[in-house]
Amino acid sequence: MLLTKLRAARAERGFSMIVTLIVLSVATLLLFAAIDAVLNGAQTTRNDLDQKRALLAADAGVAAYVQQLNANPNYWDTCPASGGVTGATGTQVTVPGSNDNGVIESYTYQNIPATGSSGCDPNNAISSMIESGSGPTAGTFRVKFTGSSNPSGASSATATRTIVAQFKPASFLQYIYFTNFEIEDPSASGSSQTACAVYYWATPYPATGNTRNTNCAGAIDFITGDALNGPVHSNDDMFICGNPSFGATSSTGVTNVVETPGFIGESSCTNSPRVNGVSPGSPTTTQAPTLQIPADDSQLEQVADGGDSAQNNGCYAGAGCVFVGPTQIQLTGNTFTVTNASYSGTKTGLAPSNGVIYIENTGNSATCSVTYNPSSTDYTTNGGCGNASVAGNYTKSLTIGAANDVIIYGNITTTPGGTSAPTGTSLIGLIANDFVRVAHPCTGGSNQTVGIYSVISNPVIDAAILAINHSFMVDDYGCGSSPGTITLWGTIAQNYRGLVGTHNGGTITSGYNKNYNYDTRLQSLSPPYFLNPVSAGWEVNRITECGNSGC
Repeated sequence: MLLTKLRAARAERGFSMIVTLIVLSVATLLLFAAIDAVLNGAQTTRNDLDQKRALLAADAGVAAYVQQLNANPNYWDTCPASGGVTGATGTQVTVPGSNDNGVIESYTYQNIPATGSSGCDPNNAISSMIESGSGPTAGTFRVKFTGSSNPSGASSATATRTIVAQFKPASFLQYIYFTNFEIEDPSASGSSQTACAVYYWATPYPATGNTRNTNCAGAIDFITGDALNGPVHSNDDMFICGNPSFGATSSTGVTNVVETPGFIGESSCTNSPRVNGVSPGSPTTTQAPTLQIPADDSQLEQVADGGDSAQNNGCYAGAGCVFVGPTQIQLTGNTFTVTNASYSGTKTGLAPSNGVIYIENTGNSATCSVTYNPSSTDYTTNGGCGNASVAGNYTKSLTIGAANDVIIYGNITTTPGGTSAPTGTSLIGLIANDFVRVAHPCTGGSNQTVGIYSVISNPVIDAAILAINHSFMVDDYGCGSSPGTITLWGTIAQNYRGLVGTHNGGTITSGYNKNYNYDTRLQSLSPPYFLNPVSAGWEVNRITECGNSGC
């Protein structure tokens, strides 16, 4: 009996050992599983950290590039890449202070050529880098930034992230109205440009107080009936007589920025200007940084001739159109008819592929031999001047540049035409080295017709206008009775304030009233290669990260 009980006890002890071993095995497996989970989690956390470091390195590359642009707005057109390398790719640049726990962050950046270009060409940076057309990318350029996270001494990065930054400059197209000096053009008034190219708010002349030189023509007033319906920027004080309107037409409309050092009211007038539909005692304006107009429109000529100055008498594949001497351009839908003496008479063709037409002076770089006199305009003597006379209806975006003047000899409209806001995506830019003028032949108080030029009743202009060295104005503005109101949808940018009419106590007596309206399409669209202010800097207006399928 005793032996039997002992054997039973031994049997139970063996069973307990088996259970213990099973429990220990399970515990060990759970421990290894926990260790593995911790290690995998640590690896995931490390990968996530490396990915974030790589993205921060790419952002550092963007910041470094922007710093270069702020120091030199023309930095981009040297086709730079990271590390000071010129070309498509650059060298790795270590992010300052990034050596953290044995990990080094670095970046590279490289240029992305414009659509249709094979690479950035420092000899023709505009065509090879700046996006053309009229879409939201028009006038922009793009750069690719790749950030890396590298363990110290490692032969390759543990993580990389790539982003593409799109750069867009400040633009005259932001405004319905831009003027550098709010004074009559010295060349039109016979005054000294050196003496008159002075802001009203600047250091006063000792003999005259806070005014420009007494030999300069007076400032030009905005008067009752004048309306600048949109964003406004002037580098100078703006003079008023009566109750002109700036910005929105009513206090319930969209508020527009009105940027000027201030309004100066004429003492002989009852002054109550409206800013965004309100007539405050002291109109509220914003003084923004001074925007500088480019020296000339020679960049447009390079775009039009494709970088080949020998291409100066027609339209060219892969480029635009160039004509020499006075040229008439009649717009009709997506075609234009050109009349030019050196181009064998009159020809009709499709608008150029890159959308740029340029009119040279005879002899290319030669200056125009005719002096413009706005009080007695000569329409018969051409002097070999690179003048573009433009009118018609257009359905394709164009920029027409002139070495001398652009002369508007009829309505310039797009869809739908008339006094309504234009629609669609077609835009036109009119850029002149000197004047953009509305034809208005008049002698001795009587309207005249001289060739294709006659007085236009209530002209409508759907265009972005830039008069680089002079003004947007009306020929013989002080002659005859008023033929109505200029209705403009677009923008006007000029060096000096141009005269379009005369007034008596705020009532128009000759020339035109102004009804200038901002074309809101210009917030996202642009005429082809429309010129921008110089030294205005570039800003990043869009950043996109490249996915697995690339950029």
